[in-house]
Amino acid sequence: MWIRYFGYEYCIHREMLHIKCHTGGRTAFMLPVGAGPLAGAIDDLRQYCAEGAIPLQLCAVPQEALARIAPGGKAQHTRQWDDYLYSAEALASYAGHALKDKRNRMNHFENSYDYAFETLCAENIGEVQRFVADFAAQDKGSDDYFRDYENIETQKVLAEWSDMPFRGSVLYVGGQVAGIIIGEKVNDTLFIHIEKAYHNYSGASEWLTNRFVKEMMRAYPDIGFVNREEDMGDEGLRRSKLSYSPLRRIEKYLVDYD
Repeated sequence: MWIRYFGYEYCIHREMLHIKCHTGGRTAFMLPVGAGPLAGAIDDLRQYCAEGAIPLQLCAVPQEALARIAPGGKAQHTRQWDDYLYSAEALASYAGHALKDKRNRMNHFENSYDYAFETLCAENIGEVQRFVADFAAQDKGSDDYFRDYENIETQKVLAEWSDMPFRGSVLYVGGQVAGIIIGEKVNDTLFIHIEKAYHNYSGASEWLTNRFVKEMMRAYPDIGFVNREEDMGDEGLRRSKLSYSPLRRIEKYLVDYD
């Protein structure tokens, strides 16, 4: 979804995957991964950057990797790109005091609306596309290019749904689509890539998240965690993600080399 936004390119060199992107007006590189030595891969990036007369910058470096990267780098925490990691069981139950408000809002939704829940599939994809278009139109008050881009890319995902490695669910209220959620399982973690729900249905977002996590845990009993990804610096989104009591934020860093 983010290839155009970040201008991603990749290469595989000496058994290591290198991903190049463009962020903040600069060229940057993801932390190399693969079977080769990390220090050697960073040396290869140094040479590549020297030949291109560009500074070496690594982006989205997880905190636990900082001690393993080659010396000489200056690390800066990029708070807006931290991932939010949750207990799958907690989101599937909303048990405990910390999630009492989520539990109450979910119960309010169940008691207040005529709702239905379906798997995202070829039969309802057209309705979902119309929902996303309407949802995007309601967001037009803010000149947020990032949000507009995400809505456009969501439509592309839906247009190619049969080729996607994702699973999704659709929430209906009064027979009309009121929310969607899309994610995928990677090892023991459910990554939620897309979440949208009309705000005028109180508790719809809480109900949708809870039900989707339950469904995915039934399909994949080894899921133990849910990654709801970044807040992108949006204060409203940040408050929302924090309100679900994450186990931790997976901190990410920019690392600059002189």
